[in-house]
Amino acid sequence: MREQDFKEFGALLDSVCSLLSRGAYMPNASNTALFFRALAAYDIGTVRGAFDAHVKDPVRGKFPPSPGD
Repeated sequence: MREQDFKEFGALLDSVCSLLSRGAYMPNASNTALFFRALAAYDIGTVRGAFDAHVKDPVRGKFPPSPGD
């Protein structure tokens, strides 16, 4: 991803984590930046697709994602 993707990435991460934590997730700029750097090798479209797949997964989709997911 590129630096200009950070805002979109943050919105995606917040949406997925809020959905899967049933509202318990609190956005955190440091955590978002760390997650972003961990996935920097991937383009934003790939990351978006991975978040979509995570939400649909019957096992992993019960919990908020981690960069390794």
